[in-house]
Amino acid sequence: MGIGTMVRSHDGTEGSIAEEMKFLLAQGQEWMIEELIRQDERMAVLNPSSVNTLRICSRWNSEGFSVFEAFIRMGRAGSEIDNVSSGGIAAAVNMETGTVVSQGFGKGNALYPAHPDSNVTLIGFTVPEWDALMLEVRKIHSLIKDYPYVGWDFALSTKGWVVVEGNWGNFLTQYLKIGIREEFLKCFL
Repeated sequence: MGIGTMVRSHDGTEGSIAEEMKFLLAQGQEWMIEELIRQDERMAVLNPSSVNTLRICSRWNSEGFSVFEAFIRMGRAGSEIDNVSSGGIAAAVNMETGTVVSQGFGKGNALYPAHPDSNVTLIGFTVPEWDALMLEVRKIHSLIKDYPYVGWDFALSTKGWVVVEGNWGNFLTQYLKIGIREEFLKCFL
């Protein structure tokens, strides 16, 4: 859910790295450190302060590979997080074309025809490099075929599509699309 996400930097020297480690350890929690994703400008138009991601739900079963749901996630102004549970917005994406086909959905059942901060109209927004993303989802899911269902989070960086994480059993899309039980059960054929 993006809780505890922060952007930190250092100058690469041993001293600055040691200071960063000291800072993180002083927080008294476990940490995961990742390289900063520099977001492609075509996705940053939605909200530049967060890395706006695509949740792609794919399955690999006895019938092979398929994508059965996709949605875009966008943060709000000043936030580094795009999760709806943390104040972000999500909208359904047509899996064939990569075009947004629903209004945005936010926390508390709020609906947005346009992003409330950037004013970008959501329905009709086309995700850049959609075909390349679909190829990447298939490639990555093929590495873990034993997991029949994965909800992938992808970001379009300045270097192309990167996987942020894979989630087992995430159903945020239940808010965007009703009646997917039968479609989901096909994951386990």
